[in-house]
Amino acid sequence: AGSTSLLLALAAVAGQEGAWCALTALPHVGWRAAAEAGLVLDRVAVVPRPGPDAPAVLGALVDGFDVLVLGRCPALSERDRRSISSRLRAREAVLLSTDPWPGAQLVLQARQRTWDGLGQGWGHLQAQELTVSAAGRGAVGTGRSVQVRLGPVGVQPSVEEQPAVLDAPLLQAV
Repeated sequence: AGSTSLLLALAAVAGQEGAWCALTALPHVGWRAAAEAGLVLDRVAVVPRPGPDAPAVLGALVDGFDVLVLGRCPALSERDRRSISSRLRAREAVLLSTDPWPGAQLVLQARQRTWDGLGQGWGHLQAQELTVSAAGRGAVGTGRSVQVRLGPVGVQPSVEEQPAVLDAPLLQAV
């Protein structure tokens, strides 16, 4: 939650490692920004507005894609979400959702953004630095935070980050 750029950058990392990604219920995603975040557009399917058939659409996407990026989707009931979660686990796929997802293994929250590239009244946004908090079940349950920098090369740890904290992965398939 809190950063579409972070969501796209996480999907980009998987795509660069050969994963196929599907974006759904994200009608306003910026494709240039997605490409600059590193998302491999040749390996992305898009369903901008799944509508009332969202459960069937997501079911089909789970069967064919490694990473699903899901925006706000009010057509999904609690039963639909449990069914999709079960299918994700069986396929070892990853769901990245902009909205809370019941039973999520990990919840990421982006906060405290700063931007690089702007002068006084001029410039071009080139990168942002933000604090990402992780909380969830298992080893991450106690919660932790890390500084990351998002820019043209995707997600990078902040220069100030201590290497020991970066050894543990922030995202795992469930």
